[in-house]
Amino acid sequence: MGDNRGTMKRVVVGLGVAALTAAALQTSAAATEARAPYTEPKAGSWKLDVTFSETTGTLKVKAGKNGKPPKVTSLTFVVKDDELAGSGCPVAGQTVKVKGSFPLRKGPKWGGEFWPNEHPWITAKKDKKFNSSSPNLVGMKPVPGKATVDGQARTVDLSIGFKKPGVSKPHELDFAMQLYNPDGSGGYCIFSGEGKPGK
Repeated sequence: MGDNRGTMKRVVVGLGVAALTAAALQTSAAATEARAPYTEPKAGSWKLDVTFSETTGTLKVKAGKNGKPPKVTSLTFVVKDDELAGSGCPVAGQTVKVKGSFPLRKGPKWGGEFWPNEHPWITAKKDKKFNSSSPNLVGMKPVPGKATVDGQARTVDLSIGFKKPGVSKPHELDFAMQLYNPDGSGGYCIFSGEGKPGK
């Protein structure tokens, strides 16, 4: 019995040390991220994967210059699956192109408790705490924009949030876009997904 109790004590102590070590490593990593310079998302092409669909697309990030912030441009994707037939959504084979550029701003409030040290950048005009209530998209107020579906003019509401999963890793993004009918009605068609640097 004495030997068994001794073994159990050693196991419990060992588990406690392992837990403390893991917690210390997590705290150290968080502190390192907090001290790291607030970096911009990687400039260049980004690949988009649309949720619940085989649809993929691209966008570009242009680096900030001369005191101006980075911005998103050239968001484009070709629809692979029919979305809500009859609702005004694009059908398979149609190309959606978002016009113009969307300035990014630092989003520490949006990052909040979820991504406090992950250098978040957002398209929203104001940095506010993440809020998933409608009509927000990706936890922020979307910005209006213009798009075309195979050349046909449309309007959109767009939200994009960038965040870093680690100090030595590039940013990743989450996006959502609400697409309206040619006459401005509808808005039932919402595309959302994720993105990483690359083509």
